[in-house]
Amino acid sequence: MLVAARDLGQRYSLTLIGDGPDRGALERLVDTLGLRDQVNFAGFRPDGSQLIANHRALVHAAKLENCPLIIAEALAAGRPIFAAPVGGIPEMFYDGVEGRHWNLEDPCGAAKLLAGLLNDPVSYSTAADAARARYEAAFAGLRERWVGYLAPSLALKAAT
Repeated sequence: MLVAARDLGQRYSLTLIGDGPDRGALERLVDTLGLRDQVNFAGFRPDGSQLIANHRALVHAAKLENCPLIIAEALAAGRPIFAAPVGGIPEMFYDGVEGRHWNLEDPCGAAKLLAGLLNDPVSYSTAADAARARYEAAFAGLRERWVGYLAPSLALKAAT
């Protein structure tokens, strides 16, 4: 998608959070595509969600995902989301409202969607505001609810 964006005259940076067995291959691919100065491999970061505020959008490229918490964290930060409509993702944010659903097999189409939103200040602001509103309506208090739900079992486990 970054290459397709470059071909459209757009230049974006990408921060990848996490480590895993594919990192070496991804780094070689980035070098082969001439994108080293646009891609930051941040590695494992326990505070990875804190980096969202330093970016204009969240791009999510999973082909199979149920309920990625990073999407809720991006909504909380008021960042538009670009993700494939797989698993539970279409229920987390709405295409054309808080972000865009994109086809992972169509990097040119993805680049056009990204550029279209990021280059239109009114559309971007509308999506960012909608993202924050979606978080408040659907996800605010989720952490507290889970802690409240788990607290009795944690206390029981600690007592045994």
